[in-house]
Amino acid sequence: VRRYPYSVEQAGTLLASIGLTNRDQDPWVEDERGTEAHFAVLTYRGNLVLEREAAFLRDALQEVGIRLDVVALEQNALI
Repeated sequence: VRRYPYSVEQAGTLLASIGLTNRDQDPWVEDERGTEAHFAVLTYRGNLVLEREAAFLRDALQEVGIRLDVVALEQNALI
């Protein structure tokens, strides 16, 4: 796997190379059919480390136009 230094511009170029670009001037990138790059991550509610890491990931992906919903669930809900 090729590694790249941190660069929002390079991330945009890589996303565009797989067909994800901002086609409608909202904050999110879309594929050629207009489907947004939108994901969800599940985490444990009350585990501050996991909640902070998920929020960090959400914010980093938002910089390049990928939408990430962080869903914090009670621990028993994930078992």
